[in-house]
Amino acid sequence: MKKKFDRLKYFILSLEYLISKTFFYSQSRFSQILKDIFYSKLFSLKNNFDTLSGKSTSELPIIDNEILKQRNRFNSQAVFSSYYDFDEVPKVFHSIINDNKEKIEKYLGKKFVFKKPMAFRNYNIPKEFGNFDIYSNLWHQDSHDGNRMLTIFVLCHSVSLDEGPLYYLDFDNVKKNWPKLRERWSWEVWKEVINFKDQKKFTGEKGDYIIIDNSRCMHRASIPSNYRDMILINLFPKWRKNSNRSTYV
Repeated sequence: MKKKFDRLKYFILSLEYLISKTFFYSQSRFSQILKDIFYSKLFSLKNNFDTLSGKSTSELPIIDNEILKQRNRFNSQAVFSSYYDFDEVPKVFHSIINDNKEKIEKYLGKKFVFKKPMAFRNYNIPKEFGNFDIYSNLWHQDSHDGNRMLTIFVLCHSVSLDEGPLYYLDFDNVKKNWPKLRERWSWEVWKEVINFKDQKKFTGEKGDYIIIDNSRCMHRASIPSNYRDMILINLFPKWRKNSNRSTYV
């Protein structure tokens, strides 16, 4: 009986993802997208979010190099990418959110929630491994919570093309190039790193930031010549609140 249930569960889950990839340009589960559609209409929220960018003059938190040397991100050791969570929201995020709060609330609603902000560092890897998903360096959406989630990325130092900037595509270009993007892992992806005419690169100076819906906008890390540091915070609508998230007030 358990085996039959597991097979049915696998079938339904696979069908959910297939529906999302076929009709919604999304790598999220169909049931989660429906949840977002229902609540966004209930609260009369905007259907799309235009990427925002700017520069914050607020003081940035000091990155703790010793913690980054010890903490891994996705690997057994902190060799390629490392991170740690902040216990409190750094002032720079309060400043950015306050400057853009009206636009954020029109998309996420009032009393949106957030996950603990984090600092993370990507290190150099050999270029021949650039088409292997070592630290989210393949095109993807953050698909764990539907398709309505904002992320604020802030540069901790100057980032040029040599420092491994974040690459991203706005949602219009995601839809335009969807046949090449819908599968995060495939033989086609593993053959080579795919570049697009309209892809954007998050380069700039210390304190520069972008706000994107990274559940809809495809994005990927690139390889720094040495290492690249950023800090980020994820923002969700209030119906996505759970034990790991707090209401932003």
